Amino acid sequence: MEKEFSYFFDWQNYKENNLMERAVAEFAANGAKYIVMTNNLLDRCLDEPNFFFLFVKLLEKYGLKFSGCHGLWSGVKDLNCDDRQYRDISIANHKRAMGYAADAGCKEYVVHIGALCCYYRPYDEQKMRDYACDTLEKIIPEAEKLGIIIAVENSFEPTNTTDEVLYYINKFPSPAVGVCYDAGHANIMTGAGKDLSRYGAPMQLPWANKIEFEDHALEKLAPHIVTCHLHDNDGYSDQHALPGNGTINWEKLIKDLSACPRMLTMQAEISMRPDLAIRKLCTTFDAMKQYIG
Repeated sequence: MEKEFSYFFDWQNYKENNLMERAVAEFAANGAKYIVMTNNLLDRCLDEPNFFFLFVKLLEKYGLKFSGCHGLWSGVKDLNCDDRQYRDISIANHKRAMGYAADAGCKEYVVHIGALCCYYRPYDEQKMRDYACDTLEKIIPEAEKLGIIIAVENSFEPTNTTDEVLYYINKFPSPAVGVCYDAGHANIMTGAGKDLSRYGAPMQLPWANKIEFEDHALEKLAPHIVTCHLHDNDGYSDQHALPGNGTINWEKLIKDLSACPRMLTMQAEISMRPDLAIRKLCTTFDAMKQYIG
């Protein structure tokens, strides 16, 4: 694995050509080599003819490349989409999006199992698993054909736990299926030393105030991890903060992740708040390269 991080960016706020180019130029000026193909970029690829070609050319102009892909996600775009009118569209779009990811040189395509149902209880857990399995059954052959790995991401709702991720990994033992380890989500799910009263509605609601903690997510998922999302938080909410602004031990985590046998890419998934400059983002992750084994 190359000792480089790939960067997420909030491209939906930079839709004009001049703003996109300014951001790409700033990443290049601060030593970045790779940009993550985000779900927002994929949405534009699916909706706007020529966008993929133009964005790739823009990256080439500044010496950047794509590395790592966060696939389509949220609601009807998740694996367990239960909208009968949209399921076939969602599956077809995942296949098209994986094609763009493969054409961009990405090695993996991150997917969410889906959590919308958790916020509108009750729901049939097995039925939601069946929907997710049906989606995977239909998109795995496309991933195998494209030579790309579908990476299932852990999150912080009952449908997205570490054990749920492993359920799909075990059910689909294909080289085209792996795991995206989300460090921030795993930090939220650890229980040691936590004050339960500090968890807000985004955690208490889906868990019906009975959170099932997981203190060994990395150890359980390590054999299957092909990529990771790196961001920090206080252990109670999904802040997507810069490393050093939360409770994660980054030296240990980066060393442990880089030792995972299937690891391909490491993705910096930071929320670009108005007070966070691209320069600060790049220098922070540059300092962590020393921990990559």
